[in-house]
Amino acid sequence: MKLFTYSERFLATIAVLSLTACYKDEIIPEEIKKNKDCQISRIHFNDPSGAYDGQFFYNSKGDPDSVKFDLVGTGFPNIFFVYDNKKDLTQAKLVYSNGTYEVWHRYGYTNKAITTDTAYTFGNSNIEPEPNNFISKRINYIEYDNNGRIIRETEDYISPEMETVVRTYTYDDNGNLQVPGVDLQYDDKVNLHSVHAFWQLLARDFSVNNPIQALVYNESGLPLLFDTAPSQYSRFRFVNGGRSLERSVIKYDCKKAKDIYY
Repeated sequence: MKLFTYSERFLATIAVLSLTACYKDEIIPEEIKKNKDCQISRIHFNDPSGAYDGQFFYNSKGDPDSVKFDLVGTGFPNIFFVYDNKKDLTQAKLVYSNGTYEVWHRYGYTNKAITTDTAYTFGNSNIEPEPNNFISKRINYIEYDNNGRIIRETEDYISPEMETVVRTYTYDDNGNLQVPGVDLQYDDKVNLHSVHAFWQLLARDFSVNNPIQALVYNESGLPLLFDTAPSQYSRFRFVNGGRSLERSVIKYDCKKAKDIYY
């Protein structure tokens, strides 16, 4: 078994999540609960891949239904969410315009927490991944701390078989993820991924604050405009994919807040 920190990436084509932990709603910090009053409605990206928009859609419960982008390709898929009849998230599909999925996540629960994620890579998004509609498959086992943040992730590579990998996640006293070897300059405002638990899950980003400074925030403390010079290693990416937020404009729909500049 190898032990990796969050920042260390390794090649292996994609997998499944299994979580072993308690996730108690009452211990979520109050400021995070308040952020649920805002939903991301659009992000305008301006990164090395070009300038383009992502449009966000939600179901009647207010949970994400899909995110559709003007730019779609390898590392830049659209996102579609699937729920069961209890309205619990069961799947997240990262799909290209031609119907090929890049990653297909299938989730399971322990109590009310997502505790398994079966992640497949590359296949037809209109056909179930099992038994052979994938190139690779892994299972991730995730553990949380008492604040509902991922602190440990065990990746079991099923096909092709590879050595099991463990990732650890550590946070500073301000509740922000620490990435060894990467100088993150967290602001003191609200991390945009925190507006919904599913963005946090996909991003593996449970930080309280944003890892780069925004130029403008709304009255809820959410970033509206980032203009950070791009670097070789992007310090802030939407849901941990290829889409850099370092030069982006974010629009929200907020129940109690307006996009007020300050």
